[in-house]
Amino acid sequence: MKFIDFFSGIGGMRLGLEKAGHICMGFCEWDKYARKTYKAIHNTEGEWEAHDIREVKPYDVPTVPLWSFGFPCQDISIAGKQLGIRGGRSGLFWEIVRLLEGRKIEDRPEWLLVENVRNLLSVGRGFDFARLLCTLGSIGYYCEWDLLNSKNYNGVQNRERVFIVAHLGKSCKRKIFPIRYESDGMLKQITNIMPGRNRTNPNQGRVYEKSGLAPTLGCSQGGNRQPFVIVNGKIRKLTPKEYWRAFNFPDECFEKAKETGMSCTQLYKQAGNAVDVNVSAVIGNVLKEIENENLHL
Repeated sequence: MKFIDFFSGIGGMRLGLEKAGHICMGFCEWDKYARKTYKAIHNTEGEWEAHDIREVKPYDVPTVPLWSFGFPCQDISIAGKQLGIRGGRSGLFWEIVRLLEGRKIEDRPEWLLVENVRNLLSVGRGFDFARLLCTLGSIGYYCEWDLLNSKNYNGVQNRERVFIVAHLGKSCKRKIFPIRYESDGMLKQITNIMPGRNRTNPNQGRVYEKSGLAPTLGCSQGGNRQPFVIVNGKIRKLTPKEYWRAFNFPDECFEKAKETGMSCTQLYKQAGNAVDVNVSAVIGNVLKEIENENLHL
């Protein structure tokens, strides 16, 4: 089915959905560096494009069956102030609601695919998540959700994310979740080589085999959250290309981004903010199967 890619970042959600056979008709991304990378990676010529979702009007958006979006997590993540969906960044979720409410029911997308960090389930003592679900329900969407881990879908990091699939009207005849596991990696921690450092972060100073499973990768290789790897007896940080591979981006995507002159800092950040391609693909596969089943009814 055709879809719009909101809060697109560099297009991890898009790549996964396209891998499953869906077609992107447009995107919206505020960050100019992510947008530059996105346009280098994807064939966006002739697509609808927007930069600031706050300036988009409801009928600016093409009418398609699916809207996908991983709205900003800064106010939800345990690393932030946890203001939840009332925060200035994560509160951009309400802009999606505004766009949906501004369209006639028959012009709203049949499906919504939403992604965010695990803490979405518990921020605000769980009331934020309940409010999100109730809001989508009030404008006609029946929601399913699950917590999916990248490691279970041929991933190399322990990355848990909440995925919500919402269907306009009554529930779809076929359930989206649970989705079966494709693989289950084994953590291969070697040792802790930095005794005496700040112990509030359990990942700090740990060293991993390059072939092992990493902890959740963040947006910066300069911080203490990132793991070190041991290769040929030497300890080092992950390279930007390895970072992109950890989110299941093909090497050709990384090379196209690098060719734009993007800095290493931005390359780390862009991957760290991305949706894992494989995880979005497995959800996309289920949606494609449902689409094909409906065509044969």
